Amino acid sequence: MKSNLFLLFFFVCVSVDCSSTDNVSEQESKIFLQPGQSIALICSQGIITVKDGQNLKKVFCQTNVSGQSQCGPPPTVDSADVISIVKDQYEEGNRVEYRCQAKYTISLNRHMTCHRGQWTGEVKCLKPCTVTTAELDKNNIEFKYGEEKKLYVSHLDHITFQCKGWEHQRHPQSPGFRQQCFDGLMTLPRCV
Repeated sequence: MKSNLFLLFFFVCVSVDCSSTDNVSEQESKIFLQPGQSIALICSQGIITVKDGQNLKKVFCQTNVSGQSQCGPPPTVDSADVISIVKDQYEEGNRVEYRCQAKYTISLNRHMTCHRGQWTGEVKCLKPCTVTTAELDKNNIEFKYGEEKKLYVSHLDHITFQCKGWEHQRHPQSPGFRQQCFDGLMTLPRCV
């Protein structure tokens, strides 16, 4: 059974005038883009000619004989793992689920889907914040609760500090003692 599905190509224009021509149906259309903008072309079986500045680039469209576009292995995501067995090939509509590593927080979506030969969806793992003894000593602070030497705080979690000993006071320009982690970043209070 022959299918009418074709691959989707993305181009980035480097000149102001980009043209696309579908050589199979002999129809011509011009698309005007600013430099750096991208264009997605879905082509009929045959050749597309893309005018890129003064160069002509020909792209050959491929027919998918099976009727479905397949994807290769899912893309790697920083600090995340696919939680199912990774295959060499996935069918149209197959989904994979990601899990973030310990102390990282999943953001946006935990799935990617095979669609027209491309993986769609965005998976991101937000970083935890790390507070070390050296940072505590440098700022003359300590954890208000607990006596950990090093602490990991997940994204959006809070931690409360206090000055070390009675002789120290919070610096007038220092942020408050209760701080929140934002994707690996946390502002530490300072005591003098």
